[in-house]
Amino acid sequence: MSAPEAGTAPATLPPLFAFTAEHAALREVLRQFFVSREGTDDVVTWRALLGDIGVDDMLFDHDGAASGSTSVDLAILAEEAGAALYGGPLLPAALLGGLLGHLRDEQPALAARLLRHPRAALDPAVLDSLVLDAATLGSAALDPAALDPAVLDPAALDLEGPRDRPNRLTVRRGPSGPLVDGTVAPVWDLAGAEAIMCAASVDGVPGVVVLTGGTGGVGVGALTAFDPSRSLGRLECRGAAVELVVTEQAVIAALRRRGRLLVAAELLGVAQRAFDRTVEHVARRVQFGRTIGSFQAVKHRLADLLTQVELTRSAVYGAAWRLGAAREDPRVDGDLAVAAALAADTATTVTKAAVQLHGGIAITWEHWAHRYLRRAHAMVALTGSASDHRRRLAELVDLEDGAYDH
Repeated sequence: MSAPEAGTAPATLPPLFAFTAEHAALREVLRQFFVSREGTDDVVTWRALLGDIGVDDMLFDHDGAASGSTSVDLAILAEEAGAALYGGPLLPAALLGGLLGHLRDEQPALAARLLRHPRAALDPAVLDSLVLDAATLGSAALDPAALDPAVLDPAALDLEGPRDRPNRLTVRRGPSGPLVDGTVAPVWDLAGAEAIMCAASVDGVPGVVVLTGGTGGVGVGALTAFDPSRSLGRLECRGAAVELVVTEQAVIAALRRRGRLLVAAELLGVAQRAFDRTVEHVARRVQFGRTIGSFQAVKHRLADLLTQVELTRSAVYGAAWRLGAAREDPRVDGDLAVAAALAADTATTVTKAAVQLHGGIAITWEHWAHRYLRRAHAMVALTGSASDHRRRLAELVDLEDGAYDH
């Protein structure tokens, strides 16, 4: 991201954001879909989500030109998926959509082949560095025709993760093109994936590479996940051929923004659903002849949680609105950092409170509460804590102040 030049007028935004009837209808359709698919295999659900619901138009139309979808629509999709603890490759596919959108502009034939045949040979480019820090993005490619699960390396997707996180894949020159070596763990949705996109380094320069799973030099293994609703794996590359190298700063920055928004929206969905179900529980649970929700201490606790959830909702959809309306506005990154910090804090706080307010039943394996707690903490551990996001926000503010000072 580049800081605005001194004296640059703030970008003009459309009228204040408000949810529309179309947004409400989309949310209702997605909610009913996830409820109806509860307990169904994630791969089967993924096929239905793309084919029956038609979210492929949202995921693979990066600027909404063809489908009319917006960043707000994507946030609603991620929120409802988080509320349902959906474990499919939604985030990797959304990031792929951003990548393919840019490829369509410059290399339409290449983008079309990647969509139809993820194993197709692609022309790698020279890797380049990112602006602001050396963080790199990992995501997964998806073949919507085959509807195979996609892959995301969440540790490489630095949505404000630790600054000393190294690139674990290294690109080298091979006889017929670039090859990659190294190990990545954990990786989301690795089992059965056909295409993998991870952070990589060539001669110390960070970039993004797309690999094909199931071919020579690419080995995968399963990992035990803290969050059982989302699978993790280990990727080992020994001279694996590279399908595509992404080095353009603007493309990578756009992908990172899209990823930050979807992670924040998913955590919002986790928090909202955990809160709603907790309110239902305290309204029914009776102790000492009264529902426990009538006790003042419980009321105050729930009021604080509601305030936190609503504040997070405003931040997430405010960031989504600005991202869709003025995606080149440098303030987008600040809005996303605020949303990410609030979402990480809210999701972990609300899910912890849900366990506490349910009492001993919440720690049993059969109960839903611990699953939401696991999802929240696993997402935050792999994509950055609230303090990580606040640190980045402070850096963005410093950059903006410095730009206007000169």
